[in-house]
Amino acid sequence: MSEPFQTVFMTSLVPTAVAREDDGTILLANPAWLELLGWEEEDVVGKSAENLGFWARPERRAEIVAALGAGGGLRDLEEEIRTRSGHTLTVLISISAIELEGARCLVGAFHDITERRRVDSVLRMSEEYFRQVTETVQQGFLLLDVDRAVTLYASPAVARIFGIDEAAVYRTPLAIDARIHPDDRETVVAKRDMMTGPDDFEFRIVRPDGETRWVRTRAQPVKVDRGEGERLAAVIDDITDERELREALRVSEEYFRQFVGSVTDYAIIMLDVAGCVTGWNPGAERIKGYRADEIIGRHFSIFYPPALIEAGQPQRELAVALAAGRYQEEGERVRKDGTRFWADVSLMPIRDDAGELRGFAKVTRDITAHKRAEAAVRSAREQAEQANAAKSEFLSRMSHELRTPLHAILGFGELLTRTDLPKEEREQLSQLIKSGHHLLDLINEVLDISRIDRGELTLSLEAVHVGELIEETLGMVLPLATAASVAVVWPPGKDLGIHVLADRQRLKQVLLNLCSNAIKYNRPGGTMTLSCAPDGAPRVRITVADTGIGIAPDKLPRVFEPFDRLGAETTEVEGTGLGLALSKRLMEAMRGSISVESAVGEGTTVRLELPLVPAPAAPRPGHSESPVSGARERGQARTVLYVEDNPSNIKLVEAILAARPEVKLIVATQGSLALELAREHQPALILLDLNLPDISGEEVLRRIRGDARTAKIPVVITSADATYGHVERLGRAGADDYLTKPFGLERFLEVIDGSPAADASEGAGAGEGEGAGEGAGEGEGEGEGEPVAGLLEPSATQALHELAGKPGVGAAAIRELVDTFLVDARERCAGIETALGAGDLAEVKRQAHALGGASGWAGATQVLKLCRALEAAAEDSDAGSARSAAADLGHALPQASAALEAEFGEA
Repeated sequence: MSEPFQTVFMTSLVPTAVAREDDGTILLANPAWLELLGWEEEDVVGKSAENLGFWARPERRAEIVAALGAGGGLRDLEEEIRTRSGHTLTVLISISAIELEGARCLVGAFHDITERRRVDSVLRMSEEYFRQVTETVQQGFLLLDVDRAVTLYASPAVARIFGIDEAAVYRTPLAIDARIHPDDRETVVAKRDMMTGPDDFEFRIVRPDGETRWVRTRAQPVKVDRGEGERLAAVIDDITDERELREALRVSEEYFRQFVGSVTDYAIIMLDVAGCVTGWNPGAERIKGYRADEIIGRHFSIFYPPALIEAGQPQRELAVALAAGRYQEEGERVRKDGTRFWADVSLMPIRDDAGELRGFAKVTRDITAHKRAEAAVRSAREQAEQANAAKSEFLSRMSHELRTPLHAILGFGELLTRTDLPKEEREQLSQLIKSGHHLLDLINEVLDISRIDRGELTLSLEAVHVGELIEETLGMVLPLATAASVAVVWPPGKDLGIHVLADRQRLKQVLLNLCSNAIKYNRPGGTMTLSCAPDGAPRVRITVADTGIGIAPDKLPRVFEPFDRLGAETTEVEGTGLGLALSKRLMEAMRGSISVESAVGEGTTVRLELPLVPAPAAPRPGHSESPVSGARERGQARTVLYVEDNPSNIKLVEAILAARPEVKLIVATQGSLALELAREHQPALILLDLNLPDISGEEVLRRIRGDARTAKIPVVITSADATYGHVERLGRAGADDYLTKPFGLERFLEVIDGSPAADASEGAGAGEGEGAGEGAGEGEGEGEGEPVAGLLEPSATQALHELAGKPGVGAAAIRELVDTFLVDARERCAGIETALGAGDLAEVKRQAHALGGASGWAGATQVLKLCRALEAAAEDSDAGSARSAAADLGHALPQASAALEAEFGEA
């Protein structure tokens, strides 16, 4: 190799190498080639390119040698080679054949185009991405040449928007120009041809099908290469729907502006985000007294009394409206002249489509007149309620006072019937006694009505078997029907499997009254038909229909008025005019209704409607005989576990069971202790109160039934809550029976002695109105159920006296029992006051419930009533009503205490 060639070769900036043609051995490599591939000269000279891993595709060397043949060379072969580090380069190789030292060699000059190919790849990808984007979006993309006469590129959306096929978009002259609305074409073309900077404009197009649509074009001139003019790039969007929405919004805003401007009864005020007035309608001017130019820009707190402004009320309203989406209240506001008025205020935040707060809308209504009318109505109602209460109190007292001498009259009359009287005098005496009983019925019905009006009538709502109750009622009125020659029709019979939610005794009282009327006002040979069926809704309809004289249409509206006999007072049919009035009040008290239809000469139909309820749950397997499984004989020793935390209730049970020395009573005052005692002693019966200090009675029942060691022990619930749903829930949870506090003595001893017991729903009502309960058979018999001097229930005191006479009890035990109740009652009243002071309504409810339960058996009816009212107020979180009831309780308890001490003496 000549020295000049070697000098040029080694100093060349073009990477160059010489290799033998036959085996690829590298003979020479200049610095530029070594730098390109990262080798040192001694590492490559004399080495085979194949051994160095030079070719990315080794087979290419043989292909290149073959392509050379005997020719002189190859130019710009694009090949991939590897560097010393293993990276792949894309190069252009020019190869020439030379003779060197007698051997045919190849000289290769390399040009690295790796970066160029990378840029080309990125550009291709970018173009592909652009194509995919423009072909998938709704907008059309358009590129025009520098003369703005030839379409260089149009996305498919352009053809879709203009309603032409894609090929037509590229035709010249511009096909899209023909689709521009004639009225807009000249302006649009001129704007496009003269455009020198970014611009957007809206215009109409007419599609080939004749439909006119609106488009928006955003266009901008773009430079591509130096020396060329500017091409025009445009984005075209179909905005027809947007234009229609904008127009609809404009019309809506105009309607709203006109509406707000016409409203004068409401102040409609717009505020900015800070609460300053930005909008003011005529109603606001009328109510507030400010003209728009006087108030715009001022803060809305100007409408508030100073005390509310100092308390931060305006800002608080804005904060609540933002947090809750709305603020509403009734409150006092101030007019421009300083006068105050009652306002009903609504405040709502106003946000844009992005959710950004733009201000507030405030609507104010002047309700001063409404408030005055409301106060007048409230005052009138209170006066009416006071008058009604006074009337009811008068009727109650008069009934009581009349009944006392009447009892003497009837008593002496009955005694006279046993003497030897002449026939005429006997008939007169019989008429006197008959009239006396009629007067007694009248007094009892008046008393019942006055009790209902005062809210003092106690009901025991339970599942009542309608068929059985109707059978009992018919058994009582059949002699009357037979005597009057009236046929009784009762198709369903007692097997009718329908139950309603009612007080059994009171529903029977209503049915007796209706059946009695249907017989008394019937005709000889007529019929009285009773029926019962579900009424479609979850209610039951009981119908009593007769074929009697009927009621005239003008008299029907007065059918439920007390003392109005609708003209029957001129007939020989006896009556008080109170039966239907009392029936209506009783039905409503039992959540039912009563209605009457009648036709003169055809008869009268009375319909009762009451809630339909499921039949009471059957006794659990293994407990069908009685709550005490396998009823025991009297005298057999057995253990009863009583779970109760009320000392007076515990004393009562201890006193009752003193007459049963064979019964061992174990007392647990906590639910957790009761569970341990039940497992340890395996009692024959568990009496379980529901309100316990640690865990609820329901939870105790659940654990008893869930423990194999106690699961079969009979459990009887003792609670003052006799609602049907409550009783049913506990029956399903595993309770064998249910004693309602205050429970009757006989009923309680039936449970203890293992006598056949009623099911849970019957047990719920058994305690109401018997023994140590709240008055037996209110409104029936001679004075039963009437509180003694308005303080004590006679049946309750009678039961306690009877209990004192039982063997093993005695008067001293009853005095101790009463004394325990009074001490406990005073402590619970103090606990109620403490809980009210601390705002602990849950504790108020617990104490009131416990005191009420004990008050019932003691006969302290007013204390019981106030405890129930206090418990209900605490349940409703009504602190004001709770404080009022607690204050009344504080007055009633000393009176009841004095009455009990007078009745039983001080222990």
